Amino acid sequence: MYMVLFSAYVILLSKLGNQEDIVVGTPAAGRQHMDLEGIIGMFVNTLPVRSYPDGNISFKEFLSEVKDNILACFENQEYPYEQLLDVLNLKRHVSRNPLFDMVFSYQNFSKHGDDIADIEHISIERGQNISKFDLTMTASEYEDQIHLNVEYSTDLFKRSTINRFALYFKKIVTAITLNHDIRLKDIDILSSRERYQLLTTFNDTLVDYPKDKTIIELFHEQVKKNAAKIAIEFDNEMMTYQTLDLLSRKVASYLHQINDVRPEECIGVLADWSGELVAVFLGILKAGGAYLPLDTGHPVERIRQMVQDAQVRIVLAPPKYHHLLTDNMVIVTPESLFRERPQKEFRNTAGPDSLAYVMYTSGSAGTPKGVAVTHRNVVRLVKNTNYIELNESTRILQTGTQVFDAATFEIWGSLLNGGALVLKEKEAFLHSRSLAKVLSESKINTLWLTSG
Repeated sequence: MYMVLFSAYVILLSKLGNQEDIVVGTPAAGRQHMDLEGIIGMFVNTLPVRSYPDGNISFKEFLSEVKDNILACFENQEYPYEQLLDVLNLKRHVSRNPLFDMVFSYQNFSKHGDDIADIEHISIERGQNISKFDLTMTASEYEDQIHLNVEYSTDLFKRSTINRFALYFKKIVTAITLNHDIRLKDIDILSSRERYQLLTTFNDTLVDYPKDKTIIELFHEQVKKNAAKIAIEFDNEMMTYQTLDLLSRKVASYLHQINDVRPEECIGVLADWSGELVAVFLGILKAGGAYLPLDTGHPVERIRQMVQDAQVRIVLAPPKYHHLLTDNMVIVTPESLFRERPQKEFRNTAGPDSLAYVMYTSGSAGTPKGVAVTHRNVVRLVKNTNYIELNESTRILQTGTQVFDAATFEIWGSLLNGGALVLKEKEAFLHSRSLAKVLSESKINTLWLTSG
């Protein structure tokens, strides 16, 4: 019974945490020697039992694995737990246990204990306000019944949550009792009400937004409404919507005059944050292309790999960064972009499903991969949102690099809603005090920070 309930407990943890490698602690009496059986004292040792609840195996197979693991652990139950931690060289912290946070205990003694001569005795249960582990389930066998007790950390779980876990555990026990050969992934712990809530209620995210408009169309709406309003602040420099529109039109015109940009062509941008950089992004979109932001702080190999992978023909970059690029591409400097030139007439054929920009992953799991983002993707993120209010009073502080996906929210969340994008040197908000000063002085009311 102990192994069956232990297995059910591991399956519960696997379902809740979506894990297939779980370590659960379980107490052992520590009285293997006959001379210890009649001695009063604390000999209990806690054993870590590692299980692999693979969803594709049957419960019968899993139970057999658990049995072998538990028997092996109990054969070595006298091995000191503290010594095991030292051998594993695990980091210790006062806020949590180093090897496991979940415990399962099984008790199969009589409720009133053995009779002692003519002495009458009763059990008195005393409550406690301390949870030694995050979650401990104790199964106690009294005659023909199994009683479950759950001890939990109230900093992590609500009572209603634990009650729900108990119902899940009961459903698991019912499922494995009715069918020993059921695969672990086929054991269903949800009620019909919860399944409806997850699949229907939580997924009812339909929101009306301008899905048939492009970034450029929505930006032009803001230019008409807020031509003289500040669109970008960079230190002491201010750029209105009208100025930003003019600069971006120059970029688009230049790209068509000199290079005849093809629809959805990917154009690299290697430059530091500035109002002009945003104008370059806008200009590329107005020319019908898509921008590929490049980080000036990245290794040369990464920059060139992304440019090659995206089949970039044109890169916009100031002279100080030209050495990071190859000679087989057209390199355009900002001075050329914003120089007064006759405006060539051209038609922007971009639509909502046209490519807006490409952003590459970090490459931590291998080669960086390009993520293609359309105009509609961006519009869905920042227009008529249900997670934050964006309007003409919005003032967003740019905190990441142009190659970080949060830049999409920062740039277009402000400019497509008539707000202001505030740019600062990186050193201005690397520390909490300087960041607080920037937020106060620049009257920032919207900020995107990624927890780490």
